[in-house]
Amino acid sequence: MKTFPAILSVQFHHLRLIIRRILTIYGMFGKFTSGLIESLSVDKVTLRNMVFYGYHGVAEQEKILGGKFEVDLELEFDMTIPMRTDHLKDTINYEELYHIVAEVVTKSKCFLIEALSGKILQAVFQHFHPESVCIRIRKPNAPIKGVLDTVEVEMHRTRKEMEAVA
Repeated sequence: MKTFPAILSVQFHHLRLIIRRILTIYGMFGKFTSGLIESLSVDKVTLRNMVFYGYHGVAEQEKILGGKFEVDLELEFDMTIPMRTDHLKDTINYEELYHIVAEVVTKSKCFLIEALSGKILQAVFQHFHPESVCIRIRKPNAPIKGVLDTVEVEMHRTRKEMEAVA
C-alpha cells in the first residue's frame, strides 16, 4: 500500500504531464512556463535496492560497527536521443551511476542519512545531466528503542534546485 506522500507525488507527476501536454497542444509551452515546467520528457531510469555497508549515524556503535544501507535512485531525463541511436554514450550509464553511489556510501561518513542523500545527489548531478533525481535511503535495523523494519529518507531535487544550493 502506498503512503500518502507517495500517492501525492504520483498525482503531482500526472498533473505536470497533463499541463505540459495542454500547453504544447496550444503552442504556449515556451510562452507561459518560464522555467516552471522544465521540459516535455518524463523518461526515467531507476536503480532499486542497491545495498552497501557504511558508517553513518549518530550512535557510537554505528560509527564503529557500521551498518547496511539500501538506496533507490530515479533519474528523469530525455531519452529521445539514446532511443534513436542505441549508443551508451548518449544516455546515463547505470553501471557508472551504481559505482558513484557505492563510492559515496562506502567512503564518506555522515551523522544523518539526510546528509548522505545530499552527497549522493551532488555526485549524481556532477557526473550526469538528469533533469531531476529522486533518492530514497533506507537504514534497516536503525538503533531505535522500539520495533521497526527500516528508517527511510526520500528527497527529490531538480538540477536548478541543486545549482541554487551549490
